[in-house]
Amino acid sequence: MKSLVMKEMIYRRWEKICGWLALRFRKFRKGTPENQKASLEKQFVERWTLALAEKADIFNGLYGALFRIQAGTAKKKGKVLSEWWSRTRYQWEGKELAAFCRPVFEKLLAEDSDVEYRKYARLLLEAASAAGITRDMPGKAVLDELTTNAYMEWEGKQLYLGDHVEILFPAWYQKGCVVEQGNCRSLEMQEG
Repeated sequence: MKSLVMKEMIYRRWEKICGWLALRFRKFRKGTPENQKASLEKQFVERWTLALAEKADIFNGLYGALFRIQAGTAKKKGKVLSEWWSRTRYQWEGKELAAFCRPVFEKLLAEDSDVEYRKYARLLLEAASAAGITRDMPGKAVLDELTTNAYMEWEGKQLYLGDHVEILFPAWYQKGCVVEQGNCRSLEMQEG
């Protein structure tokens, strides 16, 4: 009898410990809101990585804007992401990507929150990076075969191979092709 009481007491203590541990580590379980949010963000990045690997040129003109949103220097954050969503709907209407992104973008644009705009700009830039989309760094550069076609001179002047320029808005590339043109200022005009 004594051993039965002892076993029952140990069992109850074990249940109490397990209950306490379950409460303590509840945030690490799969179904918690934190994990669901992280999973949604991971799915968002994965789906956009695949989409951008396939058709990166559709979003020409928006990569630099996403970078400025993330940096906090963009003025019309909502318009940039609204344009991204418009191009997505046009290209992938009736497909899985549009269906997945519809609630995300509609909620994002309805909330009009700078924090959320920055978060989704960061996620889209992560997907672009994973899809092999890169950009030049601002600063001085000498134009080569690829960058001569990737840049427009700020004042509309013709650029030539070997010109020394200052990059104002970087160009974006994918697999050796220009995805988004950048702007630069010729340094040879200033020196001469």
